[in-house]
Amino acid sequence: MPTELSTPDCDGICSSGSKYVRLKINHSRENKAKGFYLLMTNGNTYSDKLDEFIVEKRFIQLLKDNDIDFEELPLNP
Repeated sequence: MPTELSTPDCDGICSSGSKYVRLKINHSRENKAKGFYLLMTNGNTYSDKLDEFIVEKRFIQLLKDNDIDFEELPLNP
């Protein structure tokens, strides 16, 4: 019998009901490189397009704390 995945409490930021978000890292090459490194070394990250990533919502704060410029995109475009 498969185990069901539980979604932790999102403190009001999970408007879509998902614990994941699609992000696009913007602007300079340095900003993109640093953002890519932070996302890839801190947990589960999936990328299907250049500079776009699907990550857990907790990574939003990681990017903000490191002054990485990004925009949040719809999870299902």
